[in-house]
Amino acid sequence: MSTANASGLPPGVEKLREMLAGAHDSGKWDSAWQAGLTPWDKGQAQAALVSTLSEAKTSELLPTSGRAVVPGMGRGYDVALLASRGLHTVGVDISPKAVEAAQQWLDSQSSTPASSQMSVRAADWFSLEPTQADSEEENDGTIKAFDLAYDYTFFCALPSTLHQKWADTYARLIKPGGKLLCLVYPIGPLSDAGPPYNVSSDQHKALLSKAFELEHHAPPSKSAPERNGKEEIMIWRRK
Repeated sequence: MSTANASGLPPGVEKLREMLAGAHDSGKWDSAWQAGLTPWDKGQAQAALVSTLSEAKTSELLPTSGRAVVPGMGRGYDVALLASRGLHTVGVDISPKAVEAAQQWLDSQSSTPASSQMSVRAADWFSLEPTQADSEEENDGTIKAFDLAYDYTFFCALPSTLHQKWADTYARLIKPGGKLLCLVYPIGPLSDAGPPYNVSSDQHKALLSKAFELEHHAPPSKSAPERNGKEEIMIWRRK
């Protein structure tokens, strides 16, 4: 179990903030991966996501087929979990080093039944445009639209200047009727200190309500002990 340092931050977070200094570019995120500064990596999918996918009241709101995406997918634990649900799941990250690490981990899961449903891609998520049809081939600037997107430690990694672009990209790349599953974390007083930046569900409502309808909002039934009271689940449907 991690413990906070003298600044009150979990191990690695202070160094990560110094390295990134509010930037959203592949070079600095590559440097963080190279230095092993990945304090968000717990070696497995978050308990909040596992419980959300397994409990009837939330699971029934989420698709079990089609395409899913995890922007900023880290080492790919969530990609594998969503693929095991029956979704062809794509992890996207701006950092080639992150994509390399995720591919290595996913390759280690090649014996699982869902291995053919998992893939990763190096790209700037915000620059991607949807293909005109699912039958159209993707290129460097396009990606097929999604039935489900999962956001966790992605929104909280972004400075406020990118928040509107975050919402617009989900609206552009999720199919009408598709779902956006947000694990809102870390909830706390908003400030310019980050990443991770403290977040709130009110931010999500302000950004997403124009293009999405909120279907579920509650604390997860299960959280890691250090995250109790600091995370909430929101499920949105694309209008």
